Amino acid sequence: MAEAERGEVWWSTADEMWPVVLVSGSAAGEFLAMQLVAAATEEQKRGSVLLTPEEAAHVEAARAEAAGVEAAHAEAAHAGATHAEADAGPGRVRGDARPARAGEHTAPVGVEVPVGFEGGAGVVRVALPTSERIFCTWQITLTAGDLTRRAGVVADETMRRLELALRLAGILPAV
Repeated sequence: MAEAERGEVWWSTADEMWPVVLVSGSAAGEFLAMQLVAAATEEQKRGSVLLTPEEAAHVEAARAEAAGVEAAHAEAAHAGATHAEADAGPGRVRGDARPARAGEHTAPVGVEVPVGFEGGAGVVRVALPTSERIFCTWQITLTAGDLTRRAGVVADETMRRLELALRLAGILPAV
């Protein structure tokens, strides 16, 4: 078998013959990989929201801002101020309207990243952390013996988008 590297697509026999993207490797000869699956159909998406990695990053940034607003409200309440006073910044008054708190949404949220390879195409789908049900994530740890045939290399831009999705899902550490 040729040497396997991060960013490559391989056919794996760990479960059944299935294409995987290698996300990282270790000195112990194990690989963190994500199984490629078919894009979710409209029926499969029912009740769930699937975003691009960039859309998901925007949502996460809004949640982080909301968490900061909540912290400011708590601090202001301790000092006797109202939400409107805490939200008011230079030249603006926001009133009591606030974005949803982290974890507050009505549907499970996932991210799909399309990946093409020799002989096919698929998506890597990951679920974003939530207190709701998990849409799905196909993460697997493989050894070199689980890899049967190299099927291609993921384009740099696709790998960047995939790594963003995996960081948002908590699979890879934040940069």
